Amino acid sequence: MNISMTKTTHPGKLPPAARLGFGFVFTDHMFLMNYTDREGWHNARIVPFGPISISPAASVLHYGTEVFEGLKAYRRPDGAVQLFRPWENVARLNRSCDRLGLPRIDERDGLQALRELVKMDAAWVPSAPGTSLYIRPFLYSTDPTLALHGVHEATFAIILSPSGSYFSDGLKPVPIMVETEDVRAVRGGNHGLNRVRHVMRTAVIVLILAVSGGLAISSLMSGATLMELNAQVDEVSAQLAEAQSEYDYLNTRMNDITSRASLQQVAEGELGLVKADPSQITYVQLEDQSIIERNTGAAGRLLDEVRTAALSLLDSLNP
Repeated sequence: MNISMTKTTHPGKLPPAARLGFGFVFTDHMFLMNYTDREGWHNARIVPFGPISISPAASVLHYGTEVFEGLKAYRRPDGAVQLFRPWENVARLNRSCDRLGLPRIDERDGLQALRELVKMDAAWVPSAPGTSLYIRPFLYSTDPTLALHGVHEATFAIILSPSGSYFSDGLKPVPIMVETEDVRAVRGGNHGLNRVRHVMRTAVIVLILAVSGGLAISSLMSGATLMELNAQVDEVSAQLAEAQSEYDYLNTRMNDITSRASLQQVAEGELGLVKADPSQITYVQLEDQSIIERNTGAAGRLLDEVRTAALSLLDSLNP
């Protein structure tokens, strides 16, 4: 890129570091370059710092079609001037242009413009601690019309400002007001936003109440059901304990009644039976076991009845 250079005839002088502040002092020169649809970027030039002629109808004045960057040049201990990654600022400037529909600049041309302007005004780079040369590249639309359309004309400019601390009187943050209720950058403006916010708040409150009520009812129902189940378990446990106790008692009585000694005492004491003599026992060999019939005498019937009754009782009580 060819850059024409016109030096000022009235060079200024770098003020003392204590008087620099931020953004009040400017160097002798600035960079300008124009854009049109037909010619693209052209007329790159470094000229004396001063007012820029612009149409009162320029779209930047009415629709804010402008982007800017900010970086610094520093005086090194050896006296040379150092820029810190200026290509990153040029790349970010182009990303901002894409968002606003402004024409991009060639990154190599942007870096060349930065270096040449800083080189010409290198005497303005301060060396005191905490000072630097602030560099402000900016790009804006100059279409002389109030109609809304794409950008057809634009200007790329760079100005330089030797600067000290941003807060010249020490660290005194700027007081600001933060608005949390009214926002204009939504459909419907303040009224629309407030209405949406009111509807959302109401919906959230209703949802919270519904969830809380559901949880409370569910908790009460769960608690009542649990208490009822616990009562039923306790009742069944008591019944089982009572049945087990009765079963143990009857089982003991059954063992006593059906014991050999007990049966012999009943047979001999109450029924008048005597123990058979071996000579009175006759053994018969049967070929067909199915014809064997059990003795149905008094003692046998008594024993069968006792056993049947005992087994029936045990079956009914067995858990």
